[in-house]
Amino acid sequence: MQNYEIFLIRQCAPDNIEQIKRAVYPNVGRVYTAPDKNCILTAGTIYAKHDFREVIELREYDFAELESGDAPVFTARCVKGIEEIFKDMSRFGIYKSAVIAGMGAIVTLLAGCGLPEMPPHKLELQPGEAWLISMSTFLWQKGKVFEIVGRF
Repeated sequence: MQNYEIFLIRQCAPDNIEQIKRAVYPNVGRVYTAPDKNCILTAGTIYAKHDFREVIELREYDFAELESGDAPVFTARCVKGIEEIFKDMSRFGIYKSAVIAGMGAIVTLLAGCGLPEMPPHKLELQPGEAWLISMSTFLWQKGKVFEIVGRF
């Protein structure tokens, strides 16, 4: 059974864009991005030759949402977003992709679905850094989990 590799890349603010222009990122079959301005800017900088798909569910939380106790709603929204990406990759036979998102969405996904389990503070990234995850149909269907391969 085929595994799907996804690079979860933290977005950059405009003042960090120069540092990612010098970095080398993996070739991917498709690029997905949260709809936030800095995510779109980062996707366009790293993967200028790719069209990318916005995944609304990966938009960053607003603090009012969390302060009102809606953190589980944010988590469920992020999980729905990665599931949409996984389905899209499966449907079109894409085995390697990049997802540009904010750190909140990335850490929420890794802490909630990633194996091995790690505390959120160990999952934080600097702008432009990434985690590589590997998704399989078996693991996702059994428990909505994926393997954390490592930092990139």
